[in-house]
Amino acid sequence: MGDSGRYQCLAENEMGAVEKVVVLLLQREPRGGRGSMIGVINGQELGVATLNASVQQEARSGVTTFRSSIGHLPASVGPLMRVLLVTIAPIYWALAGEHGDAMNGHSLTGGSFRQESHMEFSTGELLTMTQVARGLDPDGLLLLDVVVHGVIPESLADADLRAQDFQEDYVQTGPGQLFVGSTQRFLQDSRPVSLRCNHSIQYEAARGPQPQLVQHLQASAISAAYDPAAEALRFQLTTALQADVDECAWPTDLCPEGQRCVNLLGSYRCLPDCRPGFRVAADGADCEDVDECLEQSDECHYNQICENTPGGHRCSCPRGYRTQGPGLPCLACISASTTTTTTTTARPDLDECRVRSLCQHACRNTEGSYQCLCPSGYRLLPSGKNCQDINECEEDGIECGPGQMCFNTRGSYQCVDTPCPATYRQGSSPG
Repeated sequence: MGDSGRYQCLAENEMGAVEKVVVLLLQREPRGGRGSMIGVINGQELGVATLNASVQQEARSGVTTFRSSIGHLPASVGPLMRVLLVTIAPIYWALAGEHGDAMNGHSLTGGSFRQESHMEFSTGELLTMTQVARGLDPDGLLLLDVVVHGVIPESLADADLRAQDFQEDYVQTGPGQLFVGSTQRFLQDSRPVSLRCNHSIQYEAARGPQPQLVQHLQASAISAAYDPAAEALRFQLTTALQADVDECAWPTDLCPEGQRCVNLLGSYRCLPDCRPGFRVAADGADCEDVDECLEQSDECHYNQICENTPGGHRCSCPRGYRTQGPGLPCLACISASTTTTTTTTARPDLDECRVRSLCQHACRNTEGSYQCLCPSGYRLLPSGKNCQDINECEEDGIECGPGQMCFNTRGSYQCVDTPCPATYRQGSSPG
């Protein structure tokens, strides 16, 4: 950092000379992280926990070892949190060693990003976490604020837990947007348990995308321990970051005739080349017909009847009605009397709601048709059949109380207390 400072620059040519003072700031290489953690786990407030992490990297292989400590965690929740390695996920992604074309989180985002994490245990418990990275401090430490809310199985508190190696897949889903998926597995008293993790990451889109659509982060040599005397939770793991290789793009045909190459995360697979209206069967060896009617991917109007056919489907109308074509409503048949006046033939209404799977939620019969209904907190999609959750936090502009954040839930929303830790104040960006 000795080269940082103010410099006076002089430019001369035959037209004259000009002087300008510039300030040079050299950014240090990231070497760890620090921050705070607040929230509620199993109904108990955490208070303000402190987070510190250090990084050791092997330059040649790109393998990186992380050691972290989360302090001021009460013994009532500390042992439960041994499964929450995701707490430091922004740090081990941002500071992972880069190998080949792979780009870590700091190189991609500059160290400023927001990560929303959703975790589901194999026993059904749910937990959410908001992590906001605010760049590097003058010492090269990534600043991270974490808010957690949810439930962890109580059976984990006294269990012997051993974390297994896992892989995270970082997928570029749009400008400044990543989706990350992984399944983390543990041995709980020698019995396997799993934790499904999904993360969404947002950063400044102007910084551009990853070099590859998909990058893989491999985590291994994982340990987690809670020290009740120090009220500290300690993690250690080793990571390696690599870009996905699309083997299907190689000039050499990898699959035999009649099969197509499908790129997978870290591999590829040869599957039957099915014609339209068919798809690969579960065994991966044959093609099977797609039932558009059953899967509600048809183009029929909501008062038409969908009939599946090999490789497609057709839309028909109930008895006493005539069709105008796929996607258009059925019309009641008209008959002429013995005079010149035309009248509509009276027919009993057909209760379309007796047909199963017409609506995702509820069906209401109407004269000559029917209507699909959705529960509170959901809206009907343009298909007229399926329901979609309403994100009240975004669409209704829900304003929670001071020191609270709005979290969307299925069919509703929830305001969660997120007070700022000591020496911090509420900011406006990035979250």
